[in-house]
Amino acid sequence: MAESQPENTVLSPPRFLKSEYPENVLVGTVFEIQRLLDEKRGISNSRKYNDGQYNQECKLWPENNLPRYMWDFDDNVERKWCVQWLQNLIKFGTNQMCECSCQDPDDPAGADDCGNRWTWESLVDQAVVVLSELCGKGASGAVSRGLRFWSIEDGQENVKAVAFDVTIHEPSFIEADVGCQTWGSSILFSNRIARGEINLSKHHHVLELGSGTGLCGLVTGMVAKKRNWKNLKLTMTDYLPSLLSSINKSLSVNNINKMGSTNVSGPTIDLKLLDWFKVHEKSKESERGEEALEKDRVDDISPPVSNYLDVNVSTDFETNGRDDGPKRSFSELDIPAHKGKYSTIIAADVLYEIQHAMVIPQIINYFLFNDTKDKPDHDQSQAIVVAPLRPTHMKEIDIFEHEMQKVGLRIKYKVTTTIKQDFDCWLGCLPAETGYKIKNSVQINDFDDTVEYNFWVWVRRS
Repeated sequence: MAESQPENTVLSPPRFLKSEYPENVLVGTVFEIQRLLDEKRGISNSRKYNDGQYNQECKLWPENNLPRYMWDFDDNVERKWCVQWLQNLIKFGTNQMCECSCQDPDDPAGADDCGNRWTWESLVDQAVVVLSELCGKGASGAVSRGLRFWSIEDGQENVKAVAFDVTIHEPSFIEADVGCQTWGSSILFSNRIARGEINLSKHHHVLELGSGTGLCGLVTGMVAKKRNWKNLKLTMTDYLPSLLSSINKSLSVNNINKMGSTNVSGPTIDLKLLDWFKVHEKSKESERGEEALEKDRVDDISPPVSNYLDVNVSTDFETNGRDDGPKRSFSELDIPAHKGKYSTIIAADVLYEIQHAMVIPQIINYFLFNDTKDKPDHDQSQAIVVAPLRPTHMKEIDIFEHEMQKVGLRIKYKVTTTIKQDFDCWLGCLPAETGYKIKNSVQINDFDDTVEYNFWVWVRRS
């Protein structure tokens, strides 16, 4: 338990007493757990209250001054204790639901003289939500996550670092498999474009492969807005409609322009479904012709069975029983119409199977604008790829580099780094006072990733 206790807290987890309504201390303690989990994901209370998320997810929102027990999640023993307490609360609350008469879910206040009171059903529902998140990403439902990035503004007298926050919606593991998590590669890319180390002011058509939760594209869109890259058109793609639906929510929360919106000026983002292996087929057709295609069919790259053929790809994305607005269907990217259209292609953490390491170079070669003439570096068509160097997946890295060179691309820039090393290196390039202020405002957990990543910029060989 934490050493210092704020006002209106109790010294031990509350006990369960039989009553028609749960005691306020139970409600307050469950929502204290929710607050701690939000804080771990970078979501502040004020932000969450303001966007009305709790109004959609919960039947009643408790007052901030409810009594509560302050759990200490930095203590592994107490964290396990919290899981057990929640399990017991759900079991006890379910039994109480069967015994109590005032259990209308549409009227948690019950009779007129009950006031604003939580029912056992409402409390059990919320306890299930926080318990699932405590048990890990695989058990958790959809959540929102807040991330902070830094940009640099050059003033007349000194360099000014400006922070901006991005809120992303992460779907559940059931909805999106491995795509439900925001991976380190996207954080590394986002850090670099936010700081001005990736300049897309000359690149008007940008494609992202395997957008996942959408962090790379969201930060790119926000940076484009801040830096007035008004002609930038970013197309974010993924195989799963559920992920595009989550990205669509994040675009709205972060006030980023969507393609097709009325009265839109400046950079825009479009969301499209894309099957990488359909691009592979189109690439073969365009390069070999029909006779050679039939003859060389044994050279096909087949999609991996896991995380590709066993997921739900219905174009109608069902929400978790909540009314989050109308369903949104997404159209597929017209593959032939976009051949050679994009001057920049982004791909973060897309090399998690051998087949992906083989097919991604073909996709990049297919969609990347072919500008083999001499051009200034900042005007060259480019593919920016970030991948973790996992000991179990080093073969994928080697195959990817070989296949990229095979299709006529060369490495313009490559660095191997961790997120923390990258951040510390950037701080070291800033004026001492600016770097010191930023370092003291960043929580250590934001940059404690020890995984190494390759960050490549590829261009076509002349």
